[in-house]
Amino acid sequence: MKRFAFLEQQHTTNNATSPAGMRTSRPFLLMLRATRRKLKYETFRFLQQQHTTKNVRSPAGMRTSVNDQEDMADLQFIIVVSYQYICPILVILGTIGNSFNLFIFTRNSLRKSSCSIYFITESIIDLCCLYIIVPVKYLTLGFNYDPTIGSDGFCKFYSYLSCVIQLISSWLRIIICVDRYTISSANTKIRNFSQRKITKYTIPLICIVSFLLYFHTLFYFEQTSIKTGPTTSFLICYARQGWYKQFFNAYQACISSLLTPICIMLFGLLTFQNILKQRRQINTTVRTQLHRQRDRQMLNIMLMQSTVYLLLSLPYYLALISQSFSSIQTPIQTFLVRSFLLVSFFNFIIGILVNTLVAKIYRTEVLKILNQITKTLFHSTIIERRYLLEQTDRNTFTLTQLNRPNTKRKSKSQLTSMKINNN
Repeated sequence: MKRFAFLEQQHTTNNATSPAGMRTSRPFLLMLRATRRKLKYETFRFLQQQHTTKNVRSPAGMRTSVNDQEDMADLQFIIVVSYQYICPILVILGTIGNSFNLFIFTRNSLRKSSCSIYFITESIIDLCCLYIIVPVKYLTLGFNYDPTIGSDGFCKFYSYLSCVIQLISSWLRIIICVDRYTISSANTKIRNFSQRKITKYTIPLICIVSFLLYFHTLFYFEQTSIKTGPTTSFLICYARQGWYKQFFNAYQACISSLLTPICIMLFGLLTFQNILKQRRQINTTVRTQLHRQRDRQMLNIMLMQSTVYLLLSLPYYLALISQSFSSIQTPIQTFLVRSFLLVSFFNFIIGILVNTLVAKIYRTEVLKILNQITKTLFHSTIIERRYLLEQTDRNTFTLTQLNRPNTKRKSKSQLTSMKINNN
């Protein structure tokens, strides 16, 4: 375009200096200007087309410009660093916390309760999640290495096992809420459900049903590409494209994302209603009082664990539902799902902290275990002298108060007559 401008200027100067008879014709000048305008228009259209291809409009109406791509790279960097550093900490703390749960709930003071059997099973399932699900996500999202890619058999088996384990974990929390609801009920027939022998049937039934509900994933899971834009995608191990993908998204949303929070909130509210009804009831025997204290503390553990579970898992369930009904997975959806998935992993380690803060009987058992460790390793009895002996004295005083008969306080006139009689 500069060359045409130069030729036009040169042609003008030549016309100004040349004799009148030797001037170049005017049509050549008009043709030169028209060619310049045409070239300028074509250059503008080319730059506009390049700008349009760089700024592709997504279905949600958002423009992914160069700055947006830098922001998405920053979000991806946050996810990578978070998974690299948090996942190993989760595995270490979860192993310690669930091991403590197994030791404590199997002790004589707690293992007679049906709720303790459910907590023991829940701790075992949480350990399975920590050693099966978390390491694969750690490699996939932390180091961009997906072990499920490359082998269809491992893809199908891992997807099946991870879905089953997560379903068992969520349904165990539901059955714990049901157990605490039955033990707090005033109906004797309903309370009979909360027995240790019932757990011999409920736990295997939950496992069998969970394995059957996701049996179809062994046939329809494969390595498939997920679209993140009109021209970009990434390969993952997921449901087969087509009708099964839509079916699995709706199936997963109903069974895991909707059923678990609704049941936990429903039975939690019913249990709280039963507590309000029985608050004024008076127990006369010491045995009933001790059992009621243990059940009440187990109830506090259940309510607090259910609340924490909903707070940590509900955002992931909502993000998963919104993602399952979108044809193209946007980077913002990917970031939210992966972030909330990492937050939901804290359910596997939060149990020991919740139990220690809520239940006094659990704290006592933790102190007993720590006392045995300090005695064996350091030959120290500081925990026993400072904590356990005080609690033993306090419990002994409580038992003596409960064993005393209910005697009415005597009046001053009765005391005065007794002194006179004695004299």
